[in-house]
Amino acid sequence: MPFIETALIGDDEGENVLHIGAIRYRVNGSGNLRATLFNLDRTINQVLFPLVMSSTPGKEPVTLSNFKSQRTMLRLETTAINEYASFNRIILFAKEIYTSLPG
Repeated sequence: MPFIETALIGDDEGENVLHIGAIRYRVNGSGNLRATLFNLDRTINQVLFPLVMSSTPGKEPVTLSNFKSQRTMLRLETTAINEYASFNRIILFAKEIYTSLPG
């Protein structure tokens, strides 16, 4: 199963906690696309609702999420043989919700 992973996403200082609320894709392909969000140490993850891809989608679908972490990594993968994906754009909707962790 082919996959891609982003670098760790976070603010410049790395101290603030971000909320990832949604992901918007501009993707062409065939099959199902599975997205997973991971925290800094890959100890907490959230598997998002799979996206059915099309070779001519005509829209940019949005997948909702509810993930909170100081740093976040996005992994996108297909789920079966002979599936493929071509990405033109990936937008993560993130908002700073805390300036530090408690304690």
